Amino acid sequence: MTNRNQRLPAGAIPFTTGDKFQYLQRRSAQSASEWNVACALRLQGAVPSAADLHTVMADAAERIPALGYRIGGRGRHRYFEPCPDLDVRDHIEEVRCPRGRAARACLLDAVDRPWPAERTPWSVQIVSGYADGEYLVVYRVAHLLQDGMATAMTAQALLSGQRLPVPVRQPRTRRDWPGLRDVAAGLSYLPEFFKPAAQWVPGRSRPDRNDGWVQHVCTLDRALFDDITRCTKARTAQISLAVLSGALRAWAPEHWEGSGRRRRHGLPVHLTLSLRDLRERHGLGNYVGLIPLTLPCGEPSPAERLQHLMGDADYSRLVRFRRLLMHLHHQRGLIGWTIASIIKACELPRLRVTVVPAESDPAAYGAQEVLGVLPREARATAGVLVTPHRSTVTVQVCTRASISTADRLPDLITASLAELHEAVTKRPPDSAPAAPPAPRDSAADTTAVVDRSAS
Repeated sequence: MTNRNQRLPAGAIPFTTGDKFQYLQRRSAQSASEWNVACALRLQGAVPSAADLHTVMADAAERIPALGYRIGGRGRHRYFEPCPDLDVRDHIEEVRCPRGRAARACLLDAVDRPWPAERTPWSVQIVSGYADGEYLVVYRVAHLLQDGMATAMTAQALLSGQRLPVPVRQPRTRRDWPGLRDVAAGLSYLPEFFKPAAQWVPGRSRPDRNDGWVQHVCTLDRALFDDITRCTKARTAQISLAVLSGALRAWAPEHWEGSGRRRRHGLPVHLTLSLRDLRERHGLGNYVGLIPLTLPCGEPSPAERLQHLMGDADYSRLVRFRRLLMHLHHQRGLIGWTIASIIKACELPRLRVTVVPAESDPAAYGAQEVLGVLPREARATAGVLVTPHRSTVTVQVCTRASISTADRLPDLITASLAELHEAVTKRPPDSAPAAPPAPRDSAADTTAVVDRSAS
C-alpha cells in the first residue's frame, strides 16, 4: 500500500522522503531548536525597527509563496498546506542581546528562540544591543519547512525583491527513473555509509554533547581556489574538502602521523547533496541527500589529498548517484516512510560538510559578513558550512563549546589553503590530475551538484 491516491486539500504538497525523514528527526529531537536553520547579515549603522522591516517585507508572502505554507495532516498522512491567514508582521522579531556579547553567539541565541505555537515556524529577526552601531538581520526557519539551499534562496529573495514560483506537486515520469549505472554508483558508495566513526578531536577527551555551541569563521581568498581549479580542474567542493583535511591533520597531528595500528588513515564525513531540480525552485521542503566520503587526513601531501577527493567525489559518479537518490527521494506513501525510517535508524553520527553558494559578496548587501546556522542535533559535535562568494569563500565551523582548541581551526584552514595552493601551482603542468574542465561555481561546487541554476 503506497497511498498514491491519498486525497489532499487544494494546493497541498505531499511530503517527499526527505520531508518524512526530517519529520522523524524532529519528532525524536531533544530540543525543538536543534533543527532550526538560518541565514544572517552582520550590518553596521542605525538599527531598524520592526515597522521599518515590515515596510521592506510587506509583499514577502506574495513574492515567496513558500512562506505561506504550514504542516498539515496527521501521523503518516503529512503534507504542506497553504496557510490562509498569514500576516508577515507576526513573523518579525526584535531581539536584544547583552552588551559585549559576540555577534556569532547572539546569532545562535536568536536562532534557538522558541516558536509561537500558533504560527508557521519562520521569522526575520533584528538582533541588536551587543555593540554600538551594529546589528544582525536573521532569516530563520524550521528545517522541516526548508533545507539549507531553500533557506539561502529565500533569504536572497527577501533581500533582492526576487520572486520564487508557487510550490506545485511535480509528476514523476520514467525519464526520472535511475538506470543500471546509477544503481551501480549507489552500490559503490554503500560501504562508505557503514565505516565506523573516527576520533577527530585533539587528545583523548571527547566533546560533551550536553554543552552549547560555538561558531568559528574564516574568510578565504576565492582567487586561490580559482588558481587551484586552473591547475587541477578540481571543483570548489573538492578543494574545500581537501583544505579541511589538511586543517584537521594540522589540528591533531598525533592522530594521523602514528604507525602501525595507531595510525588513522582518514575521517569518514557526510557531504550534503541537493536533490532539488529546476522544477522545484520554490523553496519549500527538504531535498537533501548525503554523500559518504573519507577525508584523507592521514595523507601528508596536500596535492595527493586533493587528488584522492577528486576521485571519491568524481563529478560523473556524483551525477549518477544523485539520480538514484532523487528516485528514492520522491517515493510516496508507505514506501517513502519506510525509506526514511531505515535511513534514520542506520545513519551514523559524522562530521557533516555543507556547501551552499551565495550569489554575491557580503558587500553587495552592505554587510560585513554573511553567516549561516546549520542544524545542531544532539548527537553531533561539529558541523562545517562552506559558502563560496564571488571573491571570497567563507568557512564556518560550529563546534561544541567543550572543544577548547577549536578556535585554532580558522587559522589552520587558511594555512591549509595556502599550502595546497603552493603545492599544485608550483609543480609541472603534466603532473596535474586529468579531469574534465569545471566552470566556476559549477554544479558540483555546491550541494546542488547538478543543478546549474543554483550558482
